[in-house]
Amino acid sequence: MRRELRWSPPAERDLEQIRRHSPQVARRIFHTTTRYAETGHGDVIKLTAQAGLYRLRIGDWRVIFSREDSGLVVLALRVLRRNEGTYR
Repeated sequence: MRRELRWSPPAERDLEQIRRHSPQVARRIFHTTTRYAETGHGDVIKLTAQAGLYRLRIGDWRVIFSREDSGLVVLALRVLRRNEGTYR
């Protein structure tokens, strides 16, 4: 099932900051998130402490996202490093 991928303003800022420090990592995050939206494949789990949120693991990075009710839209909320308070 192909889904539309949208980036929230905080997620766009996170990705831009990562791009400034490491363009290769930012590309990998973008492409892996896009692949998940298109194919549904990726290391994804539902977060139990935060209702309706999921995380996509990409190495040391986590993309926190939600899915709209229709299931056709993935909204990336944040892009954070594992040890930088991803789950708080």
